[in-house]
Amino acid sequence: MFDEIVNAVSVAASLPGDRVRCLLALFASYPLSLPLQWHPSRTVDSVTGRVDPAPAWAVRAKHAYIVVVAALLVRFCFQDLHDLANLALLPLITYGIVAHGVRTGRNYVGAVWAAVLLHMSYGHLRRQYYDYGGYSFDWTAPAMVLVIKLTQFAWAVHDQRRVDLEEDLEKKSSLSDHERRMAATMPGPLEFAAFVYFPAGLLVGPAFELADFRRFISGDVFLPPPQQLLQQKEKEESLARARSDSATEAGSGFDMDDSDAEHQGFSPVKSSGSVKEKTVVPVVMPSPLLPALRCFATALLFMGGVVVLGDRFSYARLLTPAYLAVPLPVAAADSVMSATWVVAKRFMRLQVAGFAARHSYYAVWKLAEGACIVAGLGYTSGGTWDQVTNVRIGALESAQSFKGVIDNWNIGTANWLKYSVYLRLAPSGKPTPLTTVLTYSVSSLWHGFYTGYYLTFVSGAFVTETAKTLRRTLRPRAVAAGPLAKRAYDVGGWILTQGILNYVVAPFMLLSWSDSVAVWRANYFVGHFAMVVAVAACAVLGRPPRSMTATATPVVAKVSSSPMAAAAPFATGNVFLSGAAPEFTIDREAVRRAAAERVASVSPPPGGRRRGGSPRAARVVL
Repeated sequence: MFDEIVNAVSVAASLPGDRVRCLLALFASYPLSLPLQWHPSRTVDSVTGRVDPAPAWAVRAKHAYIVVVAALLVRFCFQDLHDLANLALLPLITYGIVAHGVRTGRNYVGAVWAAVLLHMSYGHLRRQYYDYGGYSFDWTAPAMVLVIKLTQFAWAVHDQRRVDLEEDLEKKSSLSDHERRMAATMPGPLEFAAFVYFPAGLLVGPAFELADFRRFISGDVFLPPPQQLLQQKEKEESLARARSDSATEAGSGFDMDDSDAEHQGFSPVKSSGSVKEKTVVPVVMPSPLLPALRCFATALLFMGGVVVLGDRFSYARLLTPAYLAVPLPVAAADSVMSATWVVAKRFMRLQVAGFAARHSYYAVWKLAEGACIVAGLGYTSGGTWDQVTNVRIGALESAQSFKGVIDNWNIGTANWLKYSVYLRLAPSGKPTPLTTVLTYSVSSLWHGFYTGYYLTFVSGAFVTETAKTLRRTLRPRAVAAGPLAKRAYDVGGWILTQGILNYVVAPFMLLSWSDSVAVWRANYFVGHFAMVVAVAACAVLGRPPRSMTATATPVVAKVSSSPMAAAAPFATGNVFLSGAAPEFTIDREAVRRAAAERVASVSPPPGGRRRGGSPRAARVVL
C-alpha cells in the first residue's frame, strides 16, 4: 500500500521516490509529534521555589515512544539494509566510546571525532564512487545530522565532568556560559536513542543539544523561573485569604479550604503535620499552532516552487551547448552591446537557477522545523519558537551583504562549527591559522569530496574579503552623502550580494570540476573579475576620511564569519544542509578611533584641569 502511495505522489509531483518517502515521513511526523505535548504536573517547594524533576515514568514513556516512531519512519524511508546498518552503527560506536571514557576517566572526545568523521567520509566516498553526481536520498543524509548531534553529545558529557571536578575542587569555572548551559550527564541507552533518532529532526535536521532535548522532554522549558512561581503562589494565597476574610465578615459561615489555593492550577500538598510544603503546578505548553502552521504553510509554498521551478530552472539545465558556447555565437556585424546582452541573459539565467535551487532547502527545513514545534521542541525561555530555526528566508533573500546570507543560512550547522569546533580550538577567543585550517577541514569532511564544493569554498573566501573591503570603503561615504545615497548603497548591496551568491554556489550544485568551470567560463568568470575590479577600485579610492567614518556608527568589536564560513552556503548533493565556520575578529582600527575620541573627551583643557576631575588625562588601554 505504501509503495503505491509513494509511486502515485512521485508521478504527480515529478519527484524521485526516495525524496517522496522523505517528505511523507516529515508530513507523518506532525500528527505523530502530538503525544509529546503532554506533560504531567510538577510539585514546587513552597519556600525555595525549586521544581521537582519530572516523573521518571513519564520521561521513559516519551523516550520509548520516540524510539518506536523513529524506527517506523526510518524503515519507511530506507529500504536498503546497508542504509539501516550504517544509521545504527554510528550512534552505537559513539555511545560505546563515551561510556568507556566516563567509566575509565579517560578523554574520549578525540576518539568520537575520529570515529564520526571517518564513518562520514566512508559514506561520502562510497556514494561518490557508486552514484557520482547523483542526488539520491540515502543514509548519508541523516548521518550528517548524526555527526552534529554525536559530537555535541560527546562535548556535553565531557563538560559535565569538568563542571563536577571544578565544584569538587572549588575551583573557578573555566567553561564558557554556553558550555555550562549545555553540559549534561551521561544518558541511558533509551534516552540516548531518543535524542539521536528524534523523528522530526533526523532526516534533514535540525540538530539540537542533549540539554535542550532534556528540557523539552521533561517540560522544564515551559516552567516559569522559581522566583516567578513563588510570586504567583503568594498572589494566589493572598487572594484566597482575602476571600476567606470576606466570607467570614459576611457571616456566611464559609470555612476556607484548600480549594481556593487551586486557583489557576495551584494545588497544595500537605505533609503529615498538615503544613503546606509543596505546591502542584501544571506544566502548560504555549500553543504551537501558529508557529507550526506558519512553517507548514511556508514549506508548502516552496514545495510548489520546487515542482514549478526545480527541474525547469535547475543548474543542470545550464549544461547545454547554446549556454556553454564560448566565444559568444554572434555575427561579426553585431555590436559589442549584443554580445554584452547575451552574457547578461546568461547571468540572469544563473540567478534564476540559484533561486530555484534554494526552494528545496527552504521546503524541507521549514517542514522539519514545524514538526519539531508541534512536539514542543523549539520553545525558548524568551517565549519564542525559534530555537530550532535553520533558515531565515526573508532575511536571507533580502540580505545586503554576504555576511547577512551566512548568518541566516543553516543556522544550526553554523552554531555546531562555532561551539564544537572553532571555539574549542581557540578557547581564548584568539584565532590562529591552525584554528582556521582545522575548522575548514572539519567542514570539508562533513560536506564531502566533490571538487565543486571546494571551488565554492575558495571563491566564497574571496567574496567575504571583497565584501569587507567594499563596506569599509563605500559605506562611510554613502552615509555621509545623505539618505538617498545610503538607500542606493543598500539597494546596490542587495543586488551584488544576490548576484554573487548564485554565481559562487553554482559549483556546489554542479559538483564536478568540468561542469562548474564550464558554467563559469560561459559567464566569462564575471563574478571573479568583478571582485578583482572592486578591490582595485577601493584601493584607488582609499580609506574614507575620518570625518566620514565618525558619521557612521562605529563598531568596536564585531563577530564575523571566517572565509570557510562564507565558502559553504550550500550542502552536499543529497542532503539539505550546509555549514559555516564562524570566526571572531576585532576591528582594531575602530578600537583605536574610539579610544582617541575617549581621550579627547576626558583630557583637561589647555592650561587648566577639568572641573571636578583629575589633572591627568584618562588612560585608555588597548
